[in-house]
Amino acid sequence: MKSRTSISKIKEGSNHSTGRFVITRNKIQVKRNSKRRLVLEENKLQYELRTLIAEENKVNKIGLYRVALTAKLATILCQAQKAKAAEKLLRVLLLECSNKLEENHYFTISTAINLSSVLRKQEKFMQAKGLCAWTLRVNMKLYGKFHTRTLVSVSAMGQIFRQYSIMNHNLFLKEEEKLWRWALQGAHINYGMNHPSTLVAVANLSDFCWRYGKTNESETLLRNSLSSLPDESPLRYHAIVLHLVRELIDLLHNKKSHREQHNNAVSTTNTLIDVRSGMNNNNNNQTDDEKRKEDPMFVDEAELENLKRWEMQRSGIERVRLEKILEKYELEQAIQYEKYYGDKKDDQKK
Repeated sequence: MKSRTSISKIKEGSNHSTGRFVITRNKIQVKRNSKRRLVLEENKLQYELRTLIAEENKVNKIGLYRVALTAKLATILCQAQKAKAAEKLLRVLLLECSNKLEENHYFTISTAINLSSVLRKQEKFMQAKGLCAWTLRVNMKLYGKFHTRTLVSVSAMGQIFRQYSIMNHNLFLKEEEKLWRWALQGAHINYGMNHPSTLVAVANLSDFCWRYGKTNESETLLRNSLSSLPDESPLRYHAIVLHLVRELIDLLHNKKSHREQHNNAVSTTNTLIDVRSGMNNNNNNQTDDEKRKEDPMFVDEAELENLKRWEMQRSGIERVRLEKILEKYELEQAIQYEKYYGDKKDDQKK
């Protein structure tokens, strides 16, 4: 079985990755390679959070902005290899939410999901699993099986099972598959077929199927999702679509190599060669779908070339767009840096 990487990980050395960007969930974000940028952003968020906590303590409440700001800071800390600091930050907020807010408040559940993600990154799987399972039970009770908040817990639990299964000899495979199918069904109900969140769910289930030998189902999922996109849809420019295109290309290349190996193996038997030649001659008038049904290893070369052209076109568009995002981001950070450190230099001179 072929080992697959998850969406949230950067595929190093791949043709479609520039090394400056990273696909995470359903967005393309600028990859922060500079330590200075990370430190600057961390310090800025720390200052904002301290100021916000001081203001909230005066009125003894917890606001939505603090929950979001804490989650953002925890993400930056994890990127800076400070997962323990991120865990401590989220644990403090979770305790405050549990004490100050009503039982099973959304802020408490959201913070618990973020904490389970940080615990998963530290390979504390049992703690992450227990915390995420609690949020899933609460969300199902409050909102129902296919509510968007419930599906967030489902996806978080799926990520935990995925990493646990890969590192611990394929344990919890049935549970992981059930979660990904649940997430995809819920995404179809809430968002429809052509939505980034649905395509992320498709990618997760397809990744599972490919990792554990269900390549035909993985191919069907990817092909159906891509073929459903209208030519004029702006979603065709989206990062997750580009990811699905690359996944289907890799799958078809993998199938093609297996087919060639199979053909080489049977070429030693004249009878099999004659039978296979006869089948090929009879199939000349068949459509690609008919050939695919009769021969699971069939690869349409024209489809493969179209996918490659699509990827090249979309990659070029994304690269231009992301270069602009990167330039804007670097300019904003440079301004903040000069403003922050420039004021300090002026104070020292005085």
